[in-house]
Amino acid sequence: MAVQHKIGRSGEYLAASYLARIFDEVLSTSECSRYDFLCTSDQANIKVQVKTTNSTFDHHGSKWVRWDIKKRITNKNKHRVYSAEEVDVFAFVCLLNDTVIFKPNRRLGKTFQKKLEYIDTVNSMQSLELALEAVGTNAKPLL
Repeated sequence: MAVQHKIGRSGEYLAASYLARIFDEVLSTSECSRYDFLCTSDQANIKVQVKTTNSTFDHHGSKWVRWDIKKRITNKNKHRVYSAEEVDVFAFVCLLNDTVIFKPNRRLGKTFQKKLEYIDTVNSMQSLELALEAVGTNAKPLL
């Protein structure tokens, strides 16, 4: 398995571990699907796209982490962002500190980036609850 594939798969598993605490089912989708997980419960069905990184970049003396959100258009050298109909919530996984930042798919642009020191302060479960609230579901953790 290629290194990039292992990185992506690791991020998906970490994100799924948080999603499974809230949803009755966390269903993986096919490679060609526009989202990675369909999460279902009595209260909601949510489409989640996972983006994973394990590297940083330096910017003005600080370490930053960046995720590309844009999606390649099939058979073209162009990219586009995910629509609200395609993805409800993004799960931005930073493997450097095993943190997941969940964000609703609203005005995110083509990249999402944060300082590593900020990511160290994120409570992944709390970010999931806030993202779900923003997309209109009040699902609460089972655990």
